[in-house]
Amino acid sequence: MAYGLKLYYEWTSFTGIHNRVEIRDKDKADDTGAVQCIALDNCLEIEYPKKKLCYEPIRSCGATLFFEYKGAEGFLNDFFTPDLQRFKVIHYQESNVNFLGYLNTEMYSENFETNTENGVEVSLTANNGLSILDRMNYIQSDGEFYYGVDNFKTLLQRIIEATGLEYKSLYIKNLSDITIDGVVKSNFLEELHINNSNWIDEDFETASMRDVLENMLLGTGLQLFTIEDDIYILPINLQATASSTNSFYHYTLPSMTKQTNVSIDLSTLEIDDIGFYKGGQSVSYQTAINSQEIEFDPYSIDDDVINGEIGEDDLFITNTGSESFGSGDYAWTKEYYSEHSNFSTNPNQTTYPAKFVKAFKTNEPTKNKNYIDIKSYAMTPLGSYNWAVESKPVPIYVINGSKLLINIEMYLECKDDWENPDDTSGTNLNFGFYEYGCEIYIRSGNYAYNKNTKKFDTYFDSSLNLGYPGTSNRECLIQAHDATATDYTPYNGFDETFTTHNIIEFDYDSGIDVDNNIVVGITPRRNGYLDFVDYARIYDIKVSIYDDVATKYGVDLSELVSSSNEILDNRFKNKGKKIELNCGTILKEPDFKVNNPNQRGAFLWSDDGVNFTPIEKFVKDGLSSESEYFVLQQVIKNYETPSTILKGHFNNFNILKPITYNNYLPNVIMIPTGGVYDYYNDTFSCTLQEIKTM
Repeated sequence: MAYGLKLYYEWTSFTGIHNRVEIRDKDKADDTGAVQCIALDNCLEIEYPKKKLCYEPIRSCGATLFFEYKGAEGFLNDFFTPDLQRFKVIHYQESNVNFLGYLNTEMYSENFETNTENGVEVSLTANNGLSILDRMNYIQSDGEFYYGVDNFKTLLQRIIEATGLEYKSLYIKNLSDITIDGVVKSNFLEELHINNSNWIDEDFETASMRDVLENMLLGTGLQLFTIEDDIYILPINLQATASSTNSFYHYTLPSMTKQTNVSIDLSTLEIDDIGFYKGGQSVSYQTAINSQEIEFDPYSIDDDVINGEIGEDDLFITNTGSESFGSGDYAWTKEYYSEHSNFSTNPNQTTYPAKFVKAFKTNEPTKNKNYIDIKSYAMTPLGSYNWAVESKPVPIYVINGSKLLINIEMYLECKDDWENPDDTSGTNLNFGFYEYGCEIYIRSGNYAYNKNTKKFDTYFDSSLNLGYPGTSNRECLIQAHDATATDYTPYNGFDETFTTHNIIEFDYDSGIDVDNNIVVGITPRRNGYLDFVDYARIYDIKVSIYDDVATKYGVDLSELVSSSNEILDNRFKNKGKKIELNCGTILKEPDFKVNNPNQRGAFLWSDDGVNFTPIEKFVKDGLSSESEYFVLQQVIKNYETPSTILKGHFNNFNILKPITYNNYLPNVIMIPTGGVYDYYNDTFSCTLQEIKTM
């Protein structure tokens, strides 16, 4: 996307550094006609808002531009626009990018009382692209949700791309490592995964891009800086070590291509070497906390994953006619529909296709009963297994150990004796051997679930054939027969409504690239003795995540959270700000009496993007524990004792580097928690706060 140059201004700083600020317009094709303005005395300031260490992981910044404009009236009015990404701001120092961002286009100011020979004084503010993420939903460009499971790398790439800015490189160092079965895994960024449904609430509202970024950083104990045209992600603990050799993962942007790891020098800068710009320094202390609580909500799936709602009137589409039966008070009407919002019928079944039905007493049309009608005898030739109806695809990601509970409410309507051509006894329901079979299949894309292997490994394209391959790998939904049959548990629920309960367990390591859109289908089954069943009516189909351990202990998954509260001194009540995590280590029994691998907020590990294992432990310095423990300890170590705070006006320095002032504050390592860079005087007025190692 072209961003043509709209205006620019230049200056040389007090220390002799050449500076240039450009404002580029997305609606301008090229750089012709760009207006040169005059820098005011304060030229440009870049501000890092004050942040509370450990609690606010995004170290964002903004800029204020000061210049004089002389030219056509109305030229500056363009800066007021609802398009948050229309005007790009770039600050160069000696031709190197020092700041990337966008104008805050919903506000600007002109001082009409200070017209000079150079024009009118103008002040504009800009952001570095991260603040506008607050106003961007975590959805795809076409408005669709992100589904499935993605690694940390993909989420970061997605969010960085959303800023639309030309960041050059990403450098990242993790706080703790992943361990699977006691083995430390090497690639944190690419092997740490999370389910995208974690960012969609119960009302199908998505989190903002910034919410996703903050939660991923907070849950892993990391913080993010933008410095010049690079992005750095690292734990505060790393800065406290003040080491000169720190190996960072290095990725080039926007392609997110992994490069050779690089060593970044985080050794301390001494204030005596930096120098004060002017007086006014002060020392104070951050009060210690006496307790700190951290809470992780795993956002357990306890509702219907596939809610195959059948009965709502507005789900029935395209009326194809009706039939009437009986008379008087016993007159019934059936309306038939060819389409349904949640289900599809087999298009190859043309003689007796499954139908979507609204049935009601003719004199009470508003009291209808809605269902899917499967004419079993005529639809299913002897010995075949043709599918009749299936749900439309619903995104869900199953992982190792997932269990689905499938409930189908149905009704088997028997024929009258005279309707049954296979009944030789004249009394069909007393005939010595009969059964009705109805089976379900579950597919993802063109691969069906195999109950024997517990995987999606059976090829099945429902659009290409009638039959469903194989007989032993499908899941039996119901076998209804009389007491003389011995191969199935008897079920004699004919001419009454009943609900089936099937639990499906997944061993998801097949390596087949399924598309993770789950479909549930129904296959009627018959043999020579079941022909008394006229219709199977399907009233409702629901598929839910099932947690057998939680069910056993009566645990409400919607209320499941992990909470840790470390008390440092019972004599006092100075609590730290509660940290609420939306992603973390999976909760398992016996402590939480659950064994639910579909906790949407649980971190997952995968080295191939296909097979996923919930992460139970992370490791740091030989200690193995949950990720929340390390996040908690990082806070505790920084706030269990009072922390030194130094405010002052310094000559310019790199915000990433830890600072010491050994002549006056021995054994204290500090980092900036907020401040303002002045790019005319090349100074940094900031607050430094002491940081401590874990």
